[in-house]
Amino acid sequence: MKGRKLRNNSWQKLSEAGQELEKILLSLNKGVLRGKFKTKWYASGRLFDFFFPEIRLAILLDGNKEKSAYRRLQKVILENFCEDEWLTLLYIKEDEIIYERDKLIEKLRVGYRAAKKLTKSKKE
Repeated sequence: MKGRKLRNNSWQKLSEAGQELEKILLSLNKGVLRGKFKTKWYASGRLFDFFFPEIRLAILLDGNKEKSAYRRLQKVILENFCEDEWLTLLYIKEDEIIYERDKLIEKLRVGYRAAKKLTKSKKE
């Protein structure tokens, strides 16, 4: 009997920067976000690094420094998709996680508030 090759689940693992961001999210305001987000989560058929289902906030880690036309086009398509699906999309650069923690926390707060506001307006 032939052995079956197991599926590679490496897509489920966060990068080092992702693991650090997860620690930051869990430490904010004494863990107020604990249980509020999912890691490596599919929303509307797309995979995001972090997803807050209640407010539909999607976070993608952007470690790619390449600024090719193709990469920019991919971002525009994803941003349009998120807008159509009522998702708030937040790009976080790995450098922000490592070197600019104060800016990162403020960016997270602004994104969280925007997602909450969008979710609230959708319900009305």
